[in-house]
Amino acid sequence: MLGKRPLLITDVTAMRGEAVCFAGVNAAGECIRPIFADRRPILRKHLALKRGGWIRPRAVVAMAWTRSDRWQAPHSEDCFFDWGQVETQFLVSENEWRDWLAFLTVEDVAAALGVELRDGRRARPGVGRASLTTVRASEIEELQLRENQHEAGRHRYRLRFRSEQGQRYDLPVTDLSLRALAERLWAQLGERAVVAERIFTSILEADEVYLRLGLGRRFRGWHYLQVNGIYTFPDYLQGRCYADFA
Repeated sequence: MLGKRPLLITDVTAMRGEAVCFAGVNAAGECIRPIFADRRPILRKHLALKRGGWIRPRAVVAMAWTRSDRWQAPHSEDCFFDWGQVETQFLVSENEWRDWLAFLTVEDVAAALGVELRDGRRARPGVGRASLTTVRASEIEELQLRENQHEAGRHRYRLRFRSEQGQRYDLPVTDLSLRALAERLWAQLGERAVVAERIFTSILEADEVYLRLGLGRRFRGWHYLQVNGIYTFPDYLQGRCYADFA
């Protein structure tokens, strides 16, 4: 592996159980998704680093990585890394964070990923040049919070929105910070509709909404598009992240 380099974290997402995924961009704006070489899952506990605090959106971390020699399209961002050497350095300012998201924003999601999106939500395996991208939303239509029939005590999340180019999407949300906030509010309020409406309203009040989108791992013969991160200006989380809602 090469020596340590800075990585700006753009995505911290929830997977099944305690498994998580995170990704970021290097100084050139190239997307990097760290994975263990032996394919062990990264767990939520791993995000609490021994040096510098949490791996979280907006954080710049120092780490060494090397491109995976086993990546399969569209997951070209996969890189192996040494967990013991990762350390958080600082959070970028809100203005710099906005600038980075604007820089990463694309007009056409399918074209940016190099795939054909069936029904605007799924792509065939083995094709594509990327699995991660960014769009700016022109309209947030609905945030849904439903019971998760596969994991007791957890929920399923979906977001309906339109991009600035008028493309409409209805996608699952894996953003770990949004989900942690929802679980905290659920414990306090006990009604899914109330929790969804409160978060939805706070997102609607923002002047700008950027969405990190990603194609998940193969599932039932397809890669499904999901919302990896919801970032607003002003910040609906008020500078907080999933670690603050534990």
